[in-house]
Amino acid sequence: MDPVTHRRMRTAHLNHGETCTCGRKVYGNGRLSHLRTCDAHLAAVGWPLDAGWRNAIYTGYDGDVRPIARVVREVERRLGAFYLERRKGGDRIALRDAEMRDRVWQYVNEIDRELSTR
Repeated sequence: MDPVTHRRMRTAHLNHGETCTCGRKVYGNGRLSHLRTCDAHLAAVGWPLDAGWRNAIYTGYDGDVRPIARVVREVERRLGAFYLERRKGGDRIALRDAEMRDRVWQYVNEIDRELSTR
């Protein structure tokens, strides 16, 4: 392998980061961890859902197909607001799986009702 290709392969991943709302550049596995603990990101965008949760909403949502992305974004915003409220009270622990499941589907149902009344 020539040295130029080797250098490109070594450094190609360095530019694949994401800039958080707080201004910090986050990369790889630390990205999700940072986005879930950063108060600025939670206030602006919300709690980032895993791909598994997104897929569950996509397959389990029986409403109109078009606003699914809007539903996911709104669920993330509401979860972010929920976590910020919990943190104001001093609780920085993430929800257990059963609690998260119940809360996500509660938000999906609320959003579906709001969209259907429009």
